[in-house]
Amino acid sequence: GSKDSVGGDMVSIFLEISESQVIVMKWNPKIEQLEIIKDEDEHNRYVEGVRRFDFDPFLGPYPLEQHSLWKSLTVFIDHDLLQKLNPDSLWIHADSIDNRAKERDMEKVDELMQQDPTPNSSKRREKQNDGDLIMETETTTTTSTSETTDDTKYTSENSPHFTFIPQRDPKDTQKAHTHALLDKTSILYLLEKAGKPEEIWGIPLLGELQFSFICFWLGQSFLGFQQWKNILSVVCQSEQAIYTHPEFYTRFLKVFFEQLRQVPDTFFKDLEGESFLSYVLESFFELVDDHRASIRLQTEAMKLRQ
Repeated sequence: GSKDSVGGDMVSIFLEISESQVIVMKWNPKIEQLEIIKDEDEHNRYVEGVRRFDFDPFLGPYPLEQHSLWKSLTVFIDHDLLQKLNPDSLWIHADSIDNRAKERDMEKVDELMQQDPTPNSSKRREKQNDGDLIMETETTTTTSTSETTDDTKYTSENSPHFTFIPQRDPKDTQKAHTHALLDKTSILYLLEKAGKPEEIWGIPLLGELQFSFICFWLGQSFLGFQQWKNILSVVCQSEQAIYTHPEFYTRFLKVFFEQLRQVPDTFFKDLEGESFLSYVLESFFELVDDHRASIRLQTEAMKLRQ
């Protein structure tokens, strides 16, 4: 990561490097950021130097003790998913909005997440999502309609291409929409199509959950934090899916458990996110305790409770 010259924010990049591949970047002191070298001759000189081990005396050892941890945090992020989610610029910015806008938006998100899932509260939730909080599918831009300036907008080239998480299935009737406030399975099925073999069902969604977690935990990206919460909200409140896709939920619990192990107890409290986690986990555990849930899933859930 680096700090840009304007806002002093961390900038990160998520790369996949294959065996024998060399990626050459050079530090630009003007913008205080690494840039990929475009000059082919200069690039090739560095590549040849790497393959002759010219730079090895100046390198530090790879922290092998962290390798297994990194694998567990990224196990479902493959090449195709990374190509889909990475920003156009490849750079993930920690704060593309100012701190006041961040606090304002976070309060709105948490207010929505904490509402009781009843028909009356659903009307308020729809209004707030349509009026105050905007999430665009392609640019994943999140802004507040009040007091919005250019400084509070996420630039599309630096924004991860997160999957849009709808509040409801647009094909739902009003009755089905009311039911979806209690059971988000229809939304989950919009994100992951039915019919896939159980051994691969939901893998891309778990990969995006891991990518968004890394974006906010290591890259300090507010967008990553929001997407992580959005995915958790759907996954933990999809009642029918919990009973029909136990393999997916067993994988999910392992991913989620590993993520929670990385953060201190005060982290989510500081981010105003503790109440959200309490809400979705309470809903999830209540569903898992049902006799329709698989024994294996109940066993994995017990580990998370502890």
